[in-house]
Amino acid sequence: MKTRKMIVPRRIVKKHLPHPEYYGESIVELANGMVTDVYTNQEGFLYTQTNNEKLVQYLMKYEATDEETNIEFDQYTLKSIRMGDFDQIHEWFLISPFRRANSIENDASMVLEYISHAKTMVSDVFMASKQTTKVGLLGYTILEGVVFLRFDIYNHTITPMNEICQLMKDSIRFSQERFRISKVTLQVFEYDGFMIDAIEESLVKHSNRKTILVPTRSGNVLLYEYEIDL
Repeated sequence: MKTRKMIVPRRIVKKHLPHPEYYGESIVELANGMVTDVYTNQEGFLYTQTNNEKLVQYLMKYEATDEETNIEFDQYTLKSIRMGDFDQIHEWFLISPFRRANSIENDASMVLEYISHAKTMVSDVFMASKQTTKVGLLGYTILEGVVFLRFDIYNHTITPMNEICQLMKDSIRFSQERFRISKVTLQVFEYDGFMIDAIEESLVKHSNRKTILVPTRSGNVLLYEYEIDL
């Protein structure tokens, strides 16, 4: 069979795995158990080049575009990140201590892959907006029945602590209702004092805070994890 370039819809991607070659982007496992290597095009879509007839037939069952998830919480709206958010995410990544420590020479390609890899069957990253102003990113990943949540708030001028606390509570409740899980883990880096304060102010019950050492190109940073039994 002739090699074909096929779009791989993110909603049928179970997970991304490291690519064994230095030039590769990632290997994905699909919903049906098949695996293939993928790359990100300039439109932010994942694609694979394959001559596997069964894989081609499987991918052809799905539309090229991915469904966008929209969530409304009082004053805040969450929408799955997309290419239209590229400039804003790029700007935020340049000022983030952790992103800066892990930057690569072509940081624009890092943002492109971040957008294309964000949504899978068990994960997503949302652009959080207050009315029409973008204020930060909210991401989730489900692993073994636990939802891991990350909040990165960059625009603090219009996001008072009480509103972020409420957004956090709403997100936890939404996760519990949508995914039928019994535990949520909130992740925050040591340098994000605002979110640490918001987490500790919002959560009445949580287990002891876990500390994880995360290596970067310029040293190590601490990642705190708060486990909440629902």
